[in-house]
Amino acid sequence: MRRGQLTLDIEIPIDQIEQLMEDEGLMQPVEAGFSAEYASDVEYGRPPGSNPPIEPLFDWTRRKLNITDKERALERAYEIQEKIFEKGTRPQPYFRPAVNKVRSELNKVDISKEGMYAISNRIISEAQKIIEDKGITDRGGLVISAYSRRKP
Repeated sequence: MRRGQLTLDIEIPIDQIEQLMEDEGLMQPVEAGFSAEYASDVEYGRPPGSNPPIEPLFDWTRRKLNITDKERALERAYEIQEKIFEKGTRPQPYFRPAVNKVRSELNKVDISKEGMYAISNRIISEAQKIIEDKGITDRGGLVISAYSRRKP
């Protein structure tokens, strides 16, 4: 896993229907996460004394602050990087709450019909909703970096 990527291998045991799901191929392991370089920094925060990569900050300043001049956007990105180095960033969990919410709703889901892949898609959808609802970050990067895929 690259620094910053946030992934989760989803394996949720359901005793009563585990064999049925295995027989139907519904227990195939899946992986879900966010591939944005700063995904884990948003989820877990960043401690003071560490520099985030400048590229995502540069992209963010252009998108979120609508700075079209590249030189000015880069200057602003370095200012933000310096501030993060000094103070760090606070955690803004979006992925763990999504996993917990979907896990708590599993008793309402017919897993034998949905399978693990559908559950991982539910988690990603919930995480994207949390990101948007809380205004954690703009939609330009983190939200669209989401993925859910079957593991071989």
